[in-house]
Amino acid sequence: MLWILSVYFLLLVSPGNAGSKDEMVSQVLIAEEGQSVNLTCKFMHRIEGLFLKRTFGNVKVLYVTQHGKIKTEDPAYENRTEYFEMNNMATITLKHLKENDSDVYLCTAGMFINNELVQKNSSPILLAVEAAAKKNFESSWMLYSIISVLILFIFMLGFYIIYRTNNKKGFQKGHARTKQNFIYEDMNYSLRRKKSETTINPYAN
Repeated sequence: MLWILSVYFLLLVSPGNAGSKDEMVSQVLIAEEGQSVNLTCKFMHRIEGLFLKRTFGNVKVLYVTQHGKIKTEDPAYENRTEYFEMNNMATITLKHLKENDSDVYLCTAGMFINNELVQKNSSPILLAVEAAAKKNFESSWMLYSIISVLILFIFMLGFYIIYRTNNKKGFQKGHARTKQNFIYEDMNYSLRRKKSETTINPYAN
């Protein structure tokens, strides 16, 4: 898609397009395979006949005369186009899009100006068609990534809880053991003191 955007930008800044009075604001259309899009081409004068062309594919997608009454399609677009014209504006609908329909499209219309038949180009229209399968793959990959992160988070949370629980139990056991040792030593000290008080010193006299 990047190369199409680059060429599209060059078309916009080219001198031939910059000075065109019949040019309207360019369109950028993004769609998925199987969808339909409307390409709008506006001119300053009545349309007598119109070509819809692909800039890079060098394909004449559609040719219409008598305001859409006669329509000729390229074999690759057979039964995939609809044409509507009103107030010097032509709307071409491309149906059942394919990924290789991506291109820069251009309308060239024949019209009478000062009793002379001339051709005028509309502004280029960028169409980018995304592959549905690719999008589904990206969505699946994103879903798997989120699930993996959640599983990792749950595992780390469980490990942290077990670690804290074991530390707490170890601290409680150590505290209880210290308390027992203190009581035992205190009892021994009391017994020794009592015994020393009741023992008669033979050298006292």
